[in-house]
Parts: sequence; C-alpha cells; structure tokens
Amino acid sequence: MSDHADQSIRPDAGLPIHSDIESRFRWWPRLAGIAFLVFLNCVVYVPSLRYEMIFDDLPGIVDNESIHNLFPLFGRDGQYGPLNPQPETPFTARPVVSLSLAINHHFGGVNPLGYRLTNLVMHVITGVILWGVIWRTLLQPCLAGRFARHSGVLSWGAALLWTLHPVHTETVIYLTQRTELMMGLFYLLTLYCSIRFWGACCQTSRFAWLALATLSCASGMLSKEMMASAPAMVAVYEWTFVKGSIGQMIRRSWSLYVGLAATWSLIVVNYALGRVTPLGGFNNTVSAIEWWMTQSNVFFAYWKLTLWPWPLVLNYHVPTMDEFSVAWPGVLGMFVYAVLTIWLVWRRRSLGFGLIWFFAVLSPTLIVPLPTEELVERRLYLPIAVVAGLFVAGLYRFAIRWREKSDRPQSDLASGLTGKPIWALGTVVALVVAGYLWVNVTTIDRLKDGRTIWVEVLKHDPLNPFAVMSQGCVEVENGNIEKGLEMLQWAYARHVRVRQGTLNYATALEKSNRLGEAISVYREAISRNSNDTVYHYNLAHLLEQVGKQELAAEHYLEAIRVDPECYPAHNNLGLIYASRNQMQMASKHFEVAVEIKPDFENCMNLMNVYLRQGQTDKATHAARRLLDAARREGRTEVAERIELGLQALENQSN
Repeated sequence: MSDHADQSIRPDAGLPIHSDIESRFRWWPRLAGIAFLVFLNCVVYVPSLRYEMIFDDLPGIVDNESIHNLFPLFGRDGQYGPLNPQPETPFTARPVVSLSLAINHHFGGVNPLGYRLTNLVMHVITGVILWGVIWRTLLQPCLAGRFARHSGVLSWGAALLWTLHPVHTETVIYLTQRTELMMGLFYLLTLYCSIRFWGACCQTSRFAWLALATLSCASGMLSKEMMASAPAMVAVYEWTFVKGSIGQMIRRSWSLYVGLAATWSLIVVNYALGRVTPLGGFNNTVSAIEWWMTQSNVFFAYWKLTLWPWPLVLNYHVPTMDEFSVAWPGVLGMFVYAVLTIWLVWRRRSLGFGLIWFFAVLSPTLIVPLPTEELVERRLYLPIAVVAGLFVAGLYRFAIRWREKSDRPQSDLASGLTGKPIWALGTVVALVVAGYLWVNVTTIDRLKDGRTIWVEVLKHDPLNPFAVMSQGCVEVENGNIEKGLEMLQWAYARHVRVRQGTLNYATALEKSNRLGEAISVYREAISRNSNDTVYHYNLAHLLEQVGKQELAAEHYLEAIRVDPECYPAHNNLGLIYASRNQMQMASKHFEVAVEIKPDFENCMNLMNVYLRQGQTDKATHAARRLLDAARREGRTEVAERIELGLQALENQSN
C-alpha cells in the first residue's frame, strides 16, 4: 500500500464509481447472505429469549421509573422520563438507550422476550452494517486491485464471524448491555455514512450522508461514552484508506468533521448536568496509576479473548497492580504496541487501522477506573469488528500468495487465482464458524439465571471475591442465610475496598437481624470513605432501628452534606424532627424532599407537618400536590379521600 496518493480534490476523490462492481454483486446474493446471518444467529440466541432478567436488569428495567411511561419523553412534575433518566442507573447518561427500553416496556412490560428479541435484531443489523463497511473498504482504490473481485463474499464472511463470535453472547443476552449494542450499531453506522459521504457524486447526496453520519454519531454519544473515539476513528479511516494529504482531507471533509466533533458536546453536557455512569471515575478506591498499570496487562487479555474465546465467564477477577515490578510486562507491551501502531498508521497500513481501532474503542475503560469491572467480555463487542475484517482479508491474501508460489504454469495460475484461494478461505471460515457455534451452544446456558452465572464463574475461578460475594447474595435471597453470610464475609474480608461488597454484606447482616454487626461494617466503611452518601444513609437507618435517633440524625445530615438532593435522608430527618415536635425543622426538610421528588409519601409528610403547625394555607397547597401524586401513582381510592379532605381544607381556609 502506498504512502501517498496523487489525486485531484473532488467530493468523490479517492473513491471508485461502484456501479460496475455492484452489478457483479446483485441484490439476491445480499438477501441470501442476510438470511443466512439471521438464521445462524437465531440458532444461537433464540433459546435464550426467555431467560430471566439478571442483576442490573432489575434496577435498570423493572424498578426504573424513567422507562415505565413512554410519554412525556422528558417526564413531568419532577418525574423522570425516557429522555430524562433517573440517577444511579446504567442509563443515566444514555437517554437513547433509555428511550429504546421505554418502547419495549410500552409494548411488553417487563417480559424479557421483547427486550431480547430487540437486542437480537439490533445485533444482526449491526452485522449487516459491518458487512457494508468492510465491503466498501475493500473497494477503495488502494485495496480494490487485490480484493474487488471477491469483496462481497470476503466482507460477508467477516460479518458472519463477527456476529457469531462467542464473547457477544453476554452483550446480546444481558439486557442492560443494550448500551454496548446501540453504541456499536451507531459507531459502525457513523463510519458507513462517512464512507458514503466520501463517495457521493453530488452535493445533495453528500449533504444527506453528512446529516446521517452526524445524527448517528450523536445517537451513539447518547448511548454510551465509548462512542467518544468515533470522530477520530473516521479521520484515521480517511487517512488510511481514502488517502490524500492532511490538507486535502480538511478541504474534502471539513464539514463532516465539524458535524462529528460537535457531538462530543453531548457527553460534556451530560456530565455537566451530573448524568454520569455509576461506579466510574477518578474518585474511586483505585488510583489512576494503579488502574493504568492493571489495564496495560488486561489489554492483552482482551486480545486473548478475541483470538481464543474460552473460557467465557461474566466476571473476571483481576488483582489490582500497585507495583511496577509486577505490572511491567503489560506496560512494556503497551509501549511496543503504541510504537508499532503509530508507525503503521503513519505508513497508512490496514493493520495500523485495526490496531488503533482496537485500542481506541477500549480506551475510555482503559483510562477511567471502574473497580470490579477491570475486564469484561462485552467491551469487545465493537473492537472485534475490524479484527474480523483483517482476519478474512489477510487469510485471503495469504491464500493468493501461496498460490502464486506454486510451480504451476502461469496460464494455470492466472485461471485459478480467483478460484481455489476463495474456496480455501471459505473452508477456514466455515471451520471457525463451526467452532464458534459449538462454543456458543455449549456456554450460553451460563447466562440463564443469577445462580447459574456465579456457579459457572466459581467453577473456573473459585477464589474470585466478586463471584463469591454475588453467590452469597443469591444464597441469602434463597433463604440459605448462614451459608450466604459466610460467603459474603469471606469476600468482604478480601475485597474490603469494594463498595458493592460492603453494601451487600451489611444488607445481609441487616436481613438476618444482626444490626450491631451491620452498623460496625458501615462505620468501618465510613472511616475509609467519609464522603459516601449511601454509607451515611444506611448507617442512619440502622441507628434508627436500634433507637439511637440522635446519632441517626447526624448521619442523615452527613448524607445530605455529601448529596444535598438525597431526598430519602431529608424525609427521614424530617420524621425525626417531627417526632421531637420540632415542626419548623421538620417542615424545612419535607419541603426539600417534595421539591426533589414530589411523590405520595413526601407530599403526605409535608401536608401532615403543616397541619400540625396549624398552617392551613400551606397544608392546602401540599394537599393539592398530594392529590396529583396519588393520581400519578394510580392510588384511585386514596385520591378520592384526599379530594374530600382537600375540599374541607379549602372551605376552612375560606
């Protein structure tokens, strides 16, 4: 592949007119290819359509008020809506995914069938888009001479391998990971629309593809933050495959890059509004340096899973590397990888694009700490896409060169060049597909329910603290309290810095009525992190249960200090003040709680405290809000009684 290209700067510079090639690859083979993709993916995923919802699916879908009503899209009267997701869910910063789930909920409630069927359809559509991206890439002038004749078949083979890759089962089946699905779909669609933008023959067509690319990129940014690398990867694609100098690229594509770069502002606005991904960030218990050293080794584990997807488990225990003497192999490997990638990208090699793609898509999670999720299979959903293309194209070129080195006469070689190599490639792809199908069919049951998931993880890694903790939670929920507590205590002792382990252990102790031990766990946690709202709130709640209201009030105040919008803390603190007959203080906190979340309980408490103070006008106003809340929450009979009481209050005011 040459480093530079002599070509005039036109809107379609660097791209072939595809009409003659497209005539060789007509619609019926494409439809047959799509049908076969659908068939094989159905073979893999249809048995899983009725699996239970697991883990984050419950708070993210079943308990997520944001998606329970499709309209109004942004909610109303302080309530959340699909495009205004509630905090502390996997979709808080991902409103487009939230909207898709709201549509599912509107038509199917919490039945997992509709959600999984939607995931499967999205997965197949993404595979078809990948087919188009690779196909048009193989038709670029720099590659067409080697790949044009079989570009349709080669790109279809790559798409087939990608859709059936075993690591994708978690992404398709685990409903909460629709974030990954939709980000992958919009990422590839953005690249596809950009390719069509470069190849457009008129200004109208260029504008249409520009608008679609920008819209797709914006949708991806609002689906998952890992989309952030998309504008840069579009630029690297143009540099590698469309060619031209940097100046030529700017003149040819400046409008495209302005549109794509503008979508970064959506992530900035989301974070400015406090819509962040739970558990992620640099304020975690793992320092940035420790995380980066750990991820330098994890990065190559991702490559291992890409090339050899076995065994597959939902959670991998990756010890934090806090010393360079332990982490140096990965750090050195990343340095070599970076140097090689930069050199190959500068030389405009296809391999360079593949290497930087793999890193760029993973980079947000390689850089930003996410404790307990050091390595997860679902992050490979998009990085593998280009690897599949490189594998098929590279194997095809290898077969061609092997053929060229044969001792056959030139005439025989010329006549057979386009024959046997493609069949040899087809055989290899078929064998890989068969292997993928076997792995999928034999491992997919690991995701059928919460208990099976952790049994499978512990089978491969019996000392995984997170898996032991999670299995302990399952045991407690199933009534095996002592066994569950034993597992939770073991995991807590070895993973004491992990917030989720603390919360699960303390919650299990509370359920078993061992309140003193639960209080001790929270006090120890607060000694390590005094700025955790949940720790303070839960400790205050426990202290109330053992009759220590004074101490409980102190920790409710601490919870409010850390998070002024913690309305449950305001509500409970108001109840404590009301029990002491400190009505002015009580009304102050109830008022804040109602402003943050005007639900039935908060409005009821506010109305009652106003009545106890003899403030009829304020009580009347609170009663109106209480009536609205009762109607919103479907409390029909209660609403009728409130309406009668409201009339009495209004008469009293008059």
